[in-house]
Amino acid sequence: PAETAGAAGPAETAGAAEATDPFCCMTVRTGRGAITLSRDGTAYYFCCAGCRRAFENDPAAYARAPR
Repeated sequence: PAETAGAAGPAETAGAAEATDPFCCMTVRTGRGAITLSRDGTAYYFCCAGCRRAFENDPAAYARAPR
């Protein structure tokens, strides 16, 4: 999986500056410096490296439809 910055993902919220972390459901910023992961052409955003690692270990358990 490759990291991306600033790409739109399934968890984007209305302002396009925030997304929902698919692991912990925390609202996170999507701008420069965001912790991201691209999987199957979709960018996911995370609040911290720990949530990103947990998602990487079992992405099917946490990948969900946009909110």
